[in-house]
Amino acid sequence: MEPTPSSAAVGLVTLPIPAAGNGEYLYRCNGEPTAVHETFEVSDGSPGGRLGHDDGTRRPAVYVQSERTAPGGVQLRVSVELEDTRNARCELSYRDDSGANRRCFYTIVDGSLEVTSEPAPGVAASEPVRCGPLPGDGPGPPSPPASVLSPLLRVFQGPAIAALIGAGGHGTVIVPALDPDVADTLLSPTVQTRNAAELEPGPLRRCSYEGGNYDDAAEFWLDESDRLVRYLFPQSPTQLWEVTLTGS
Repeated sequence: MEPTPSSAAVGLVTLPIPAAGNGEYLYRCNGEPTAVHETFEVSDGSPGGRLGHDDGTRRPAVYVQSERTAPGGVQLRVSVELEDTRNARCELSYRDDSGANRRCFYTIVDGSLEVTSEPAPGVAASEPVRCGPLPGDGPGPPSPPASVLSPLLRVFQGPAIAALIGAGGHGTVIVPALDPDVADTLLSPTVQTRNAAELEPGPLRRCSYEGGNYDDAAEFWLDESDRLVRYLFPQSPTQLWEVTLTGS
């Protein structure tokens, strides 16, 4: 599996750290509850509590675990260990009733990203397929001081928006692909140029976040810890999606 081609250069990569806590994101469409459920937990350390280093030292890690389930047997899981924003290990897995099944590993070491994957059951290859590191000197406009990795689920989205705003409102975001109909690229990295802005300040900041699947009609609210607490997206003139956070 090769990295998805992009028109933006990728330099240093960071994964903004979510605030500690746990909760659930509730998905509604036109005000009605849906069968989409998304939970998360952010703690001060993983079960092992440490990330290893080549020099033999071991440092405390922040551990993030999040899962989304949806109709059709969809199950998307993300587990992340962070030493700091430039040193992290992220495991993503996806499966559904159609037979899609994939697991990928995103590893950031001193700001350099490497992505490997495991094939679905029944595929001849038994070893993870290397698909990184992503190049830092490719064609296209220059990247910001650091590109942002955003591993799909909502607990990571608020910190990614805040990081872009802090970088001047424009930058490169690396997002795993999420099209189960294209098995070869499922969960592989896509590199996108995105824009973010604070539209209304306050304890709950209303923000815009454009690029990829998001346009200027989407609205995002972040709390003082940069956690996403509400999201509105008019998918069509007759469909309004709302995602709200419960818990802390």
